Amino acid sequence: MAGSIQQRRRWAAWKKMQFAAQSRDAVCDPVRPGSEIAVSEDKPGPYHSMLGQRLRVGYYGRNDGLNVIWIVFPNGEYGDTIDHSHLRKYFKVIRDSCDTDFYGDNSPALVAI
Repeated sequence: MAGSIQQRRRWAAWKKMQFAAQSRDAVCDPVRPGSEIAVSEDKPGPYHSMLGQRLRVGYYGRNDGLNVIWIVFPNGEYGDTIDHSHLRKYFKVIRDSCDTDFYGDNSPALVAI
């Protein structure tokens, strides 16, 4: 990136602020682990190969934080990761879980549907 030191610092500060806003949104309203989700039929985007599958939100990782969502496939395998902005844009929540243990410390592993 070419530019003066001041321009680079302003750009870095802007990116940091943008990431903090995304993280804050995720922390304020994260999707609970075990919730069933499905790809939106009207706007599947890059997830069109998952259309028609009942997927679940996996447990969050402590190293990843609450903005990295693990997708659990119907057979119980953890697969792709997405963030909350992609979840809201391309998926719909079918059934909200009542699980409050976001990291799965005191919960059994998610099994196949």
